[in-house]
Amino acid sequence: YGLIKEFPRFLSSATLPAVRAGIRAVQAFALQSHVLRHLHDGKNLNDIMFEFHFRGAMAHYVEDGSAIWDESPYPDQELQIADATFEWLATAAKADRIEDVNRFLDVFVSEARLAFLWSRLLGVGAETPRILGPCLWELAIAKPMIEEPDTLYSLGAFLERAFQFLGESQRRTIEQTILNLGKTNDPERKERMEHRRDRLIARIPP
Repeated sequence: YGLIKEFPRFLSSATLPAVRAGIRAVQAFALQSHVLRHLHDGKNLNDIMFEFHFRGAMAHYVEDGSAIWDESPYPDQELQIADATFEWLATAAKADRIEDVNRFLDVFVSEARLAFLWSRLLGVGAETPRILGPCLWELAIAKPMIEEPDTLYSLGAFLERAFQFLGESQRRTIEQTILNLGKTNDPERKERMEHRRDRLIARIPP
């Protein structure tokens, strides 16, 4: 509760340490409340963790079911820390503070694990696509982002808003990655991925 109350002031006075502390705190809460207690018998965190490359580093993504619980009408109060963190990023992007954006993203990629954080990042990218679109485009080709459910809606919104601000080679790479969804011999997975492919392609502006 103390961190929630003081976090906006902490964020204003010591931004990067606050971002790091905030991500760690809200992630630890969500991990305990929404992930670990729902793991099936015999599974551990590594079984639901994916690795992908982002901004020249190895990033991590953990399924968390946040498509259900994040942004609900009755959110956990601890998520106010995430709200403040991403509001800071949106403000920096709208003000063209590119150095601040890059510093934020460097901290983010080193700390973020849970899907809801990546989903929220894509959401800010959709809100400020001119600045964040080129910074986040690699997320649109990252395997967990395009294949897992928790980021599907925010990725679609990001594609819809940010695609026009990307370079031609970036756009081609994204389109080809999405079109390749469904290329599998597993009939059940093929149907699921083809449905996802169609949803994402539909969000790309003509």
